[in-house]
Amino acid sequence: MADIVKQYTSEIRKALGYLAAWTPGTGLRLGDIGVMRNRAFIPQSSVRSFNIDFRVRHDGSPIDFDYSSRGVVSIAAHAGASAEDPTGAISKAKGSVKVKFEREHATVFSCLGCVQHQVEDVLSLQEEVWGRYQAGLWREEWIVVTHLMVADSATILISDTKGAEIDFQASGDLQASGIRLGDASLGLAATSVKEVSNRWVAAHRLTPMFLAIGIGRGLLGSPHVGPLRRSAELTDSAPAPPELNERFAYYDYPEE
Repeated sequence: MADIVKQYTSEIRKALGYLAAWTPGTGLRLGDIGVMRNRAFIPQSSVRSFNIDFRVRHDGSPIDFDYSSRGVVSIAAHAGASAEDPTGAISKAKGSVKVKFEREHATVFSCLGCVQHQVEDVLSLQEEVWGRYQAGLWREEWIVVTHLMVADSATILISDTKGAEIDFQASGDLQASGIRLGDASLGLAATSVKEVSNRWVAAHRLTPMFLAIGIGRGLLGSPHVGPLRRSAELTDSAPAPPELNERFAYYDYPEE
């Protein structure tokens, strides 16, 4: 399991500029306090449990993320094809879709209608956290979710092995969608699954990506929460988060 988590989180971070929730179905909230264990964020509390309040800002218009592992994923749609469900009955499907994977741990990430929710005043949040730390109320390894991408509808598929594949029947219009697997209006239903045990299909209100901050390196005698990078070093794929003061930094995965 560790290999699939590492591959998935690395791909999403590199391609889209965010940390990836593992599992993608884990429900995250702004202000969640947690630790990172083998690239999985484990929520443990909330800043509100420490009497730290904050306002939430919703950034801009919804955006779509359609990503698949380069060169190792094929998606073929057949509009108008009838399909047979496992009971042998002929369905009313308007088409079918086959997804093939030519590498283990390859990913399809189709998250549509995404809106970034973020803590409006990150600087004030930092000061509140720093005060708790100095009072001995804050653990060194804790990080806080400050930015959260919320998807209106999301399909995420991760192959277990090379040669994995999954077949869907669709009750919606495939041509109108342009084969965006995250589109809930397609009415996708899996009819055959081979070695794709990690899958979320047309899931509503998923929180698959986030950013988090923690106490940073470089302070005399201070702890640090691990591999941290300043916001300027995040990839251009993600909207630039606000700069942090010298005590804090955005969490990032270790370089391996």
